[in-house]
Amino acid sequence: MAGLHELLGLDSAASPEQIRAAITAQRRSLRRRATSPDIAIRQEAELEMQRLSDAERGSNSSDPADGAAIEATRSPSRHRDTPRAESAAIETLSGTRSPHSADASESDASSTAGRDVSPIARAVAQLERGQHGVAVFTARRAVQSDPDNSYAWSVLAQAASASSDHATAIDAIERALELDPEDARLHALRGAVLRSADEPAKALAAYQAAASLQMDEPEYQVAMIEQLIAAGDVDRAITTAQQAYREQPDEGVLRTALARALAHRAYLAQHELADGRLLITTKEQANYVESLAGRGLSVAPSDPEVYSELMRHRDYARKALRPRFSFAALKQNYRWPLGFGLLATAVSCCVPNALKPDSDPFTRAFILLAAMGGVALFGLAVLRGCFQPQYQRNATLIEQTEPRRMGRLTPCPR
Repeated sequence: MAGLHELLGLDSAASPEQIRAAITAQRRSLRRRATSPDIAIRQEAELEMQRLSDAERGSNSSDPADGAAIEATRSPSRHRDTPRAESAAIETLSGTRSPHSADASESDASSTAGRDVSPIARAVAQLERGQHGVAVFTARRAVQSDPDNSYAWSVLAQAASASSDHATAIDAIERALELDPEDARLHALRGAVLRSADEPAKALAAYQAAASLQMDEPEYQVAMIEQLIAAGDVDRAITTAQQAYREQPDEGVLRTALARALAHRAYLAQHELADGRLLITTKEQANYVESLAGRGLSVAPSDPEVYSELMRHRDYARKALRPRFSFAALKQNYRWPLGFGLLATAVSCCVPNALKPDSDPFTRAFILLAAMGGVALFGLAVLRGCFQPQYQRNATLIEQTEPRRMGRLTPCPR
């Protein structure tokens, strides 16, 4: 057990309880590092996970008594093939697998070649290959052979959910949680299963339970925020995202989640036509959308799609405030431009006479001032009568078109 003790930093006389606590703490730390945006840190964490698993297997084979003590550190309800296999299984269902996960899975596959693979490991591999129905069959065999293994039940839940067998998936994840009710990952998986089964309220409760059990894991907060958005409670999603962002401002996934919630709120604040076009019809609406987009951009979301969406909302809100020439406005308000135009023309006709050398200086100045005033009034009449902000033109379009959805201007939490 020298290798395992060295990895854990324990004395060779450490008790099984000390070994159990050290392994749990080490795995928690490594799982946290494995989600780092820095690929070098992720690779190092995965390598350490593999070393820890190899050290445990070596201890089991070299000393049966010590191997039993190490097996006890996993508890009857926490049997795992490897930490990496566990992570891959959860990522398979949630759709959040990182690029290095595929490489890690290939590495695991090559390292397990030539020796027996447990039904759980086979089920996980089948899930990764998209063989969902076969994975359900394999996972059923795993839970039949070890009904007290919460991980096996969680794999069955993932496979059944991916196969759209929602009843089996829900039963399996509930069974896993009965065996291990304090595992935050199982609660998060329950949220994913329930969301897939179209149970939004229960899915939200599951994500909240996961976040409360492991508050330092941003992915659970993100899942909760996205579930709130999917359920239509966008303002609450913004409040939750802002609180999480204030607590962990350096987490890119939390910045992106907050920006996504603000972008969705900006989308809902605009009118949507049946053809999918978004329209802003008031000055207040334009300012509100621009404010939401600006707040989303200020947190620097790491997702380029979210960033682009916020930029589109902001640019369109600014565009809606700009005045543009409108033939419809000219048709409606032509009297003022026409009247001031005729006045400016009449006064301008007197300018040549005012410029003659023998003209009276006072008369000359009066005529020139009148001409400039007439031209200025004509320009102002054209600007006010023939130019309209884009949002006013959109309001006219809304009156002539039946929109699919009307925008909502509600107080947004700061």
